[in-house]
Amino acid sequence: SSGMCVVQGLTSVTKVLIGYMTPSLMLLWVLALVPVAAVRKPVPPPVGRGRGLGTQGVLRALLVSVSLVYSSILQSTLQLLRCMDVDNESVLLISGDVKCYTPWQWGLIALVIFVITLPAMLIRWVAYCRKR
Repeated sequence: SSGMCVVQGLTSVTKVLIGYMTPSLMLLWVLALVPVAAVRKPVPPPVGRGRGLGTQGVLRALLVSVSLVYSSILQSTLQLLRCMDVDNESVLLISGDVKCYTPWQWGLIALVIFVITLPAMLIRWVAYCRKR
């Protein structure tokens, strides 16, 4: 490939993890704001402008943020879990020298379960907020 790597010596796993950090941090930030949004008072609008930022605005912002990072997090996580057999040993598809089913991957499996259930949790939260 004619591309240039800014940081030499990165493994395939490290490259996926670096690309994984930004959407993961964004998702954690948004999820940390959920309890704040649930208990705070609506922000009044500037004089003569719209309706302000109420619960519906916060919900829209949350759903847009999650939809932007959701597929990236899930794709990167699944890349770090996709294994294949080489010489009777299970190794990562993206890096044949990394063994599969090591302790760091078990945390990723828990993350996959969380990320897959996230849309259902958000739908339930939206329904709860609309009833209030």
